[in-house]
Amino acid sequence: MIALENLEQADDEFLEEINQFKQFFRKRITELRLEKGVNEVQMSLELGKSRNYIFHISSGQAFPSMTQFFNICLYLEITPEQFFDPNFRSPSLLKKSLKLMEKMTNKELENLNVIMESMVGNR
Repeated sequence: MIALENLEQADDEFLEEINQFKQFFRKRITELRLEKGVNEVQMSLELGKSRNYIFHISSGQAFPSMTQFFNICLYLEITPEQFFDPNFRSPSLLKKSLKLMEKMTNKELENLNVIMESMVGNR
C-alpha cells in the first residue's frame, strides 16, 4: 500500500510538471506566432476566435481544447510534434529552405550537406 504522504508528494510533483508544461506551451505559442510575423489579435481573428483569444492563452488565463490546438498547429503550418519539439525553430525558414533544396541536384545536395555538417560540427 502506498503511504498517503507519498501520494501527496507525487501529486505535488505532477502539478509542478503540469505547470512547467503550461509555461512551455505559452512560451512556444508566442515564439511560433512571432516567427510567423503575426500579432495576437490577428492570429486570434484568423483562427475565428475573439480578438483576445491568443492573449488569454499566452498569459496563462486559458488553455485551448485539443481541437483548437490542432487548428493552431494548422495555422502555424507545423505538426503537433513540431510544436512540442523545442529544437524545432524557424518553421517558415525551414520550409523555404526545403523548397530550394527540392530544386537542387544530388551533387548540390551533397555539397550542401558537407557545408552544414562543418557549420554544425563547430558547435
